[in-house]
Amino acid sequence: MRRLNTVRTGYLYVIGGSLLLSGGVVMVLQAVVSFLYSRHSADSGAFTVRLLHWMINHIGRLPLAVILFTALSGSFFLLRSQKLSDDFKALLRASDELAANGFFKELEVSTGGELGRLAANLRKLNKGQQTKLTGTAEIGSADAEEAGWSSEESMALILRMKTLLRLLDELKAAEGEAVQVDAMKREAAGLERFLVNLIAKC
Repeated sequence: MRRLNTVRTGYLYVIGGSLLLSGGVVMVLQAVVSFLYSRHSADSGAFTVRLLHWMINHIGRLPLAVILFTALSGSFFLLRSQKLSDDFKALLRASDELAANGFFKELEVSTGGELGRLAANLRKLNKGQQTKLTGTAEIGSADAEEAGWSSEESMALILRMKTLLRLLDELKAAEGEAVQVDAMKREAAGLERFLVNLIAKC
């Protein structure tokens, strides 16, 4: 069953359904046009009938049917493939967040098969990363408590360290290096004062 529930078969299903729907609509319209064309003359007062006569006489029934079939097939394909497109966008957004931040907030995929398994794997990775980050924070808090720091002091130290790491990452691609360096100097000075106060307390 997994071999059939793939992205390729999903697109084949969308294309086949679009072609069948377009063919059915074109056949119904051809029957309606044939009825109107045979029952009303070109001199009829109805604008629709005159337009049909003009199109059939100047373009032809077969070219009109081909144009209509192509337009309907494209429209149905765009509508029916929207679900797959949304799932691909959700997976891409989640993978971007996972690569940039180490975790993502949410991931909703409506289709199954390969996309569903990929979404499940990303959720497992995200859950593992969140567990890892939570464990690291708990270990850092426990170490701070053993050293005699308060929770506010340890949190302030962690935030300053994270700010320095973020500034170092941004410095690699930043155009205003001087601004980044000044911000890093301020953070380093604040961290130095913080550590001096902690040493004085000990």
